[in-house]
Amino acid sequence: MISALASAYSAFGEEKYLDAAKKAYQFIEKNLADKNDRLMVRWRDGEAAGNGTIDDYAFYAWALTEMYQVTFNIEYLNRACEISKIMCDRFFDEESGGFYLYSDDGEQLISRPKELFDNAIPSGNSAAAYVLQKLFSLTAENFWREKLDKQTSFLASESKAYSMGFSFSLYAMMNVLYSQENLVCVSAESDIEKKILSYLQEHKKSDVDIIIKTPKNASELEKLAPFTSEYPFPENGTMYYLCRNGVCLAPVNDIEDLF
Repeated sequence: MISALASAYSAFGEEKYLDAAKKAYQFIEKNLADKNDRLMVRWRDGEAAGNGTIDDYAFYAWALTEMYQVTFNIEYLNRACEISKIMCDRFFDEESGGFYLYSDDGEQLISRPKELFDNAIPSGNSAAAYVLQKLFSLTAENFWREKLDKQTSFLASESKAYSMGFSFSLYAMMNVLYSQENLVCVSAESDIEKKILSYLQEHKKSDVDIIIKTPKNASELEKLAPFTSEYPFPENGTMYYLCRNGVCLAPVNDIEDLF
């Protein structure tokens, strides 16, 4: 739902959609994430219960990446990385690839399955692949690339027998094979986020992954995406670096010159 609201805000620019998404995020952080950073599956009368499965972690991380791409608030990207690392630590099969349905510190059942089929909604495994690709695209960190390679290899192998049951997995793999453009914005402007959001909404541009570096978020951003430390701040205005397949074009100071 948060992802859908973020997409609606990106498409229409109506603040009510973003406000609803923020409230849902705040509710989850307050009521459905325990002191050990486990996600819980239900809340009622002030009580949260039930350990989250791979679906809960993958879909929440997905929502957080979407929130970052429509606000450029580093809090969402940071939280997406935190949740995804927990997802990898507690659910991922390092030997064979794939995410188990239940965490390694959850109730020990007779078997530990991996749910793979995309039905009315994507499986946790395909959503996790999508998230890993998105985080690698945004941060260029090898941690995410290594997990992504194992996950996509696992899904590719599993999907051979019945590809129709892996529609979102195939979409995630398509994003790996035909990656989007990346835009790195390094700005001395205080309202650069609003300017870029306005441009994207006006031009219906949604096929680019964007990182914005400002004096305010530079320190935290460089922890999540160390490559951004190599991009110097201009004395004023903003420099835009459009990158394809890991190679950036010469920077320009007007976003209109890029697209």
